[in-house]
Amino acid sequence: MSSMNQQESTMSLRHVIASLLILQSLGCATGTELTAQGKGLGEFVVVRDGVARARIVLPDDPSDDAVTAAEELKYYIHKISGASLPIGRASEPVAANVGLIHVGRSKLTDRMAGLEIPRGRTHRLGEDGFVIHCDGRHLVLAGNDTDGYTGNQYAVYDFLHRLGVRWFMPGDFGEVVPQEHTIVAESMSVTDMPDFAVRMFWTHSLASYPPMAEERRRWMLRNKMTADINRGGTAWYQMPGDSSVRALLPAEMFEKHPEWFALEIDGMRNRHMPSMGHEELIAAISDSIKARAKDGHKITAFSADDGMPQCRDARTVAHATDFPNSGYDKGNLDIDRSISEQWMYFVRRIAETVHAEYPDHVISTNGYANRVIPPERNRVADPDRLMIMFAHIEACTIHGYDDACWQMDRQLKMLKRWCKLSNKVFWYNYNYCMLISKNTISPMVSRLKQNFPHWKEAGVWGFSDQDEVDWSTTGITTRYVRGRMYWDADADVDAMLDDYFEKWFGASGPALQEYYDLLEDAFSSANVHGHEDTVLPIVYSDELMAKLGPLMEEAIANATDEPFVTRVELERLIYMSLWHYVEAERAKRRCNFAGAAEHLDAIETARKAMHKITPFMGVRPYPVCDHNWEANRMRGIHALVSGEKGTGLTVMPEVARFRTDPFDDGRYDRWQDADYDDSDWRTIKTTAGWEPQGEMLTEDGQPYLGLAWYRFDVDIPASADGRNVHLFGPAVISSAWVWVNGEYVGRRPWMNCWYRPQHMDIDLGDAIRPGQRNQITIRVRAESEAWGSNGIYERMFLYTPNEAPAE
Repeated sequence: MSSMNQQESTMSLRHVIASLLILQSLGCATGTELTAQGKGLGEFVVVRDGVARARIVLPDDPSDDAVTAAEELKYYIHKISGASLPIGRASEPVAANVGLIHVGRSKLTDRMAGLEIPRGRTHRLGEDGFVIHCDGRHLVLAGNDTDGYTGNQYAVYDFLHRLGVRWFMPGDFGEVVPQEHTIVAESMSVTDMPDFAVRMFWTHSLASYPPMAEERRRWMLRNKMTADINRGGTAWYQMPGDSSVRALLPAEMFEKHPEWFALEIDGMRNRHMPSMGHEELIAAISDSIKARAKDGHKITAFSADDGMPQCRDARTVAHATDFPNSGYDKGNLDIDRSISEQWMYFVRRIAETVHAEYPDHVISTNGYANRVIPPERNRVADPDRLMIMFAHIEACTIHGYDDACWQMDRQLKMLKRWCKLSNKVFWYNYNYCMLISKNTISPMVSRLKQNFPHWKEAGVWGFSDQDEVDWSTTGITTRYVRGRMYWDADADVDAMLDDYFEKWFGASGPALQEYYDLLEDAFSSANVHGHEDTVLPIVYSDELMAKLGPLMEEAIANATDEPFVTRVELERLIYMSLWHYVEAERAKRRCNFAGAAEHLDAIETARKAMHKITPFMGVRPYPVCDHNWEANRMRGIHALVSGEKGTGLTVMPEVARFRTDPFDDGRYDRWQDADYDDSDWRTIKTTAGWEPQGEMLTEDGQPYLGLAWYRFDVDIPASADGRNVHLFGPAVISSAWVWVNGEYVGRRPWMNCWYRPQHMDIDLGDAIRPGQRNQITIRVRAESEAWGSNGIYERMFLYTPNEAPAE
């Protein structure tokens, strides 16, 4: 790029000049070469037969980025070849026969005709590109290090990557370094710019492990991510974190001006949420932001509290559409009302007021929760000074945009709309796939391969994704491929995977590549859609497991020496976690809850073994629930049938007679009566939600929503005579009503599908007939578009609770 204006206008395009570096490893005997080939400018020898033939040259006044880049280059060249490259400065004399490796822009690189090293930093960001230029005497590895950028490191890491060095995981364990005696670079001239300005992710819990935090930061930089985007530089980027609007609300005015604060549905004022249409409040907040701008701050970020905050104040409602949100509980506006219109009015008015005095100040907010759907009106400020964090937490996480998935289709349409309203839309992806984890492998490379080109085409500005600290739940390839595609959305993913499986696993690579291909296909082709663990039993089918086991055995047999033995052992432990999860699900289907808990405990044993190999696996995952929450749930249910808290009577049939009721006819036609003729009803399993069973989904995965009925014939033993009998359903979404032998016995009130556990425990009272066959009918209402497991999805049973001790 010849100027900063050109860089800014084309920063999302990778610009590659002349011939790209092609590296060949020519054998493995003494005297072999690691060669960078090109044309026309002559050979550059870095190391010959284990002896350094070049010198690293830093600018006379190097940036921290240049110093780190030089040290990293020296370190890895030594690891590759055993040679130690000296480091000097641009003003120091050098013998004529010594090649010069210029790390960073200096007075020497400034003299090189036609060499343009990216420089400068603007509010657009993304100027952190680099140059690799080689002729017979000079090798230039230099990038933009303006105001905290790390382009010099990117240049060095890109060069080392071309030499065969890989950083598949953080830490020494995760790197692959080839062993060569000679390193030769031939002519090249490469300028590379990132496709996305912000390229980062964060995880919960990592602050508790400082060494891991630094290893991850270094891993991100080595794969050209923006781990240090605001480090030592001007902060043009800021995350609008949950509840950050609280810092702007004038809390001291709550008593004097309660009308400035949101009016809840129950009539109470919420001191933590603004009344989004109140102009006096908007003026007060704008004044505080202008004070920040006056102090030199370039950006202000704010967001509402997590969840579904609302305001029913007339000033706010005047700007509302009252559209439903994106499927949290369809049709229930008290729970699932979009406030995008009023929120973006609030943001626009603040931006207009601030920009009247400080036109360059950036306002950052989020499209999340009940603000995820873009507004209908063009209620946005200057698109160059408005930053939007798009966070679609409700969406399916197992399919890509090219799969038959209505949720992905809708997500991409929303994203494109946001990108038309703002030039700074950054993704807040939920990269851990399952919001609530069962500690099982869910690789997402196929999804990334589909989605990144779409994100680039839509105009996505960057990524600040949320991930788990535990890599075992998505696998190494998902993290590695995503990191590389942050820079290059059009990267050759297949070549990347071939390279990974060969370098990381050696002779075990082919078996494990087929193993992961099967897993990828199982997720992308699954006829369920969701983001919760409840869809996993459908993905991990018996057919899939029958194929995975032999491939893992083959990989183990082919790993005969280190480091491949340890790497394959890590995969074996990940597989064993999956196997125990599947066995736990099979035990649950038999209502063997103690057996399920034993398998789930075995997962924790496997995870501890992983953690001994690398701290980035087997560590506590995203803490929505405790790491052993499912095992403890199984133990709690087992207590109801084991005598500890109750005694099991009988297991309900796994298969029920089933009928949907879209118009609520069932109550009036008396489907609940014991003698109702249900012979023409279909059957359905109660060990999975109704979505994947039969014709319950449209072609693109839209689920049936509303009412449905389940009918069972159950033999209740004579021993239940005189005892209190309960029907227990471990998982029912969202509301349920129960009849026994035609008599209504109770209901399980509506439960938010995201809150666990979703138990149903109904006292059947005097309606049962011990020693006879009983008819039990359950009417269920489920309205969540995105849950993936509506209705009854875990097998039920009858039990008698222990009598409370006499007082």
